[in-house]
Amino acid sequence: MKTRIDKFSRIVFTTLFVVLLSAANINVAGAEISAAGELERVAEIRLVLEDWMVNDKYWEVKNSAGTVRIEAEPLFEIEDWMINESKWGFDLRKNIIVPDEKNLKVEDWMINNNLWN
Repeated sequence: MKTRIDKFSRIVFTTLFVVLLSAANINVAGAEISAAGELERVAEIRLVLEDWMVNDKYWEVKNSAGTVRIEAEPLFEIEDWMINESKWGFDLRKNIIVPDEKNLKVEDWMINNNLWN
């Protein structure tokens, strides 16, 4: 029994080895090395100007079906229910933080020419 398994494993190993070697030697089309300069030589198609591209009658459309009208949204306003203290349970004036502009200073990094140029 051991000799059969040993013989079978040798056959499988040899077969896989031969397949691996043959796969490594296959020449695939397009696998050759080429210089980058060869890739840049591309033949471009000639530009063809058609009538609709240059004729004014196609572009001077006063009322087009493709025109999209967008209505301006109404300005958002603060309504009473939004700031009603009884509804939300807090005092709006206590929660608004107004920065004290007296503490603002011009720092060196703000005026340093090396950082901004």
